[in-house]
This record gives sequence, structure tokens and C-alpha cells, in this order.
Amino acid sequence: MKPIEDFVNQIHLGKWELVLPRIPSDSIDIVITSPPYNVNLGNNKKKKDSYDSYDDNMPYEDYLNWMDKLFAECHRLLRSGGRICVNIGDGSNGSVPTHADFTIRMRDKLGFIPMTTIVWDKRQIGCSTAWGSYQSPSCPSFPTQFEFIIVMGKDTLKHAGDKKKISVGGKEFQRNSRALWSFPPETRMMELYNHPACFPEELPKRLIQQLTYEEDIVLDSFSGAGTTCVAAKKLNRRYIGIEMSEQYYERSLRRLRETSIVKRVVDEKTKKVISVVDWI
Repeated sequence: MKPIEDFVNQIHLGKWELVLPRIPSDSIDIVITSPPYNVNLGNNKKKKDSYDSYDDNMPYEDYLNWMDKLFAECHRLLRSGGRICVNIGDGSNGSVPTHADFTIRMRDKLGFIPMTTIVWDKRQIGCSTAWGSYQSPSCPSFPTQFEFIIVMGKDTLKHAGDKKKISVGGKEFQRNSRALWSFPPETRMMELYNHPACFPEELPKRLIQQLTYEEDIVLDSFSGAGTTCVAAKKLNRRYIGIEMSEQYYERSLRRLRETSIVKRVVDEKTKKVISVVDWI
């Protein structure tokens, strides 16, 4: 098996089923990913834009079994004390509790230790017109203008590291510690990346700052347009992305080439942190 250095700071073209088994065990500090939601993207009422190389309409139990295999591989790859963060939305206006099924199976079948479940308020409450039985208790609908971020650990919830490589500030730490995050979704994803389901850079940025140290390794098994990898690079973390679509792969490489690293340097005289931008 190749050393981890052969995989970092790259996006790998291919399915996670083929790429992840090649990565050595106990080598990843954090997994941040958002799998397809299995909501028939492109053919449902809410979203007419579809993935270019994936059919988002799998029988639900098959979908959960597929995710079990992914999360089992992630468990193998994580170091002791590593974390996994899964962004997911529930299906059918909340009547398909995907995030709850993920949580239970990851805990009970795979041995992950729950840390928290963050609710991401996408600030889209004004967009809802799916009322179900409007103005009637017969069968009302409950549209979900929010998503979940499941956060779990491997073996322990403590992730040891060098204190000098902590990059989160005090105010950011306090804000991130509240498990209700409120920021808008990515609204120009089709225009910019031709991708129908990107989360905004703010989401992986907060997770990376709150849960990792500089130079930690961040893995995204569904890297899409490369958002997690871009956030990791900007925050001076190493990254590994996996993407099966050649179109999204090429776009993510372009984004990474245009992304700078912000390194934290301590002024020896003042002991203050100086940010230095490197373009690489």
C-alpha cells in the first residue's frame, strides 16, 4: 500500500469504492463530506438540476447499506481521535429521517462515538410553498429549510495536537460551538461549477477550524466542485478529495489552482499572529 503522502493535496478521479481502499489505515484526521441525499435530484419538485454522472434515486435500504460501506471505510482510515462530519438532509419533507438512520447505524454498527449534531439553518424559510393539506389538519407538510451535520469521533472524542497549530479564534470558537449554524446555502453553484448540490465554503471552514489543527489531513469522499479541499487549503490543512465526475473533477482542480494558503506566522517581537498569503 502506498504511503499517505502519495494521496494528500490531490483530488482523485474515481469512485470512493475504488480509491478509499488504496489509502492506508489510521492516516486521516477528519472526514468532511456530503453524500447524495437520495432524493431523486433532478426529478423532484424542488430541484430540477441533476448530477451529471449519478442517479440520485436508490431504494432506501440499498442506499443505507451503501453508506454503511462508506462509513466503515472512513472508520478504518481515521486515526484514533479523528472525526467524521456528514452533512445530510432528510427526505420527503422530513418524513424520511436520513440523518437519524445515519446516526444510529454509524454508532451501533460501526462504533463511532457521537459528538454532536449541528442544525444548519439555511435561511430559506420564505421560499416554502409546499403546504400539503393547506389550512387543514388532514395531512399538512413540514418543509425542512435546514440540514444536519453529524459529528462523530473514532475511539475517543479527544483529538490531540500541537497547540501552536490551532487556527480558530476565540469568537469563532464560541460561535462554532453553538450547534445551530445559520448561513445561506451556495446559490450560484450551477452558474459557477455546473453542480446541483454544493454546500457553501463556510460549512467546511467552520468544521476544519473547530475540529482540526494546521497540517491535519482532511478527506472528502464526495468532493464535487472541491469546496472542502479549497477550504482546507486556505486554512493550511492537507486534503484528499475523491470525485467520480470528470466534469466536477476538472472544475475543482481549477478552483484549487486559484486558491491561496493563509499561513499563521508569529512575530517574535510582538508575539502577535501575522497572516501570510502564499499562492501555490
